[in-house]
Amino acid sequence: MGKDRYPYPVGYQAVRAHNGTTYKMEIVEGVNGPKFLISSDDGNSVSGKTPDFAWEEFQKKGCTRMKIWHGKRLSSKMDGLE
Repeated sequence: MGKDRYPYPVGYQAVRAHNGTTYKMEIVEGVNGPKFLISSDDGNSVSGKTPDFAWEEFQKKGCTRMKIWHGKRLSSKMDGLE
């Protein structure tokens, strides 16, 4: 459903800073469709077949700096309306 409503453009890149760490999100061509890559300047990186999967895996890797000031994790949801 998300792919039909919000196509994922291969080559898209975004860089964001949060709590002193810079995160790079990008979409590359995968074997079976787009592949979502997330990396941080502290050396963590993951990829996934959907943005949600990639962010969930990134957070599971123990990226403790992903917590916002009141202790909740950042949302891994992406709806394309940004």
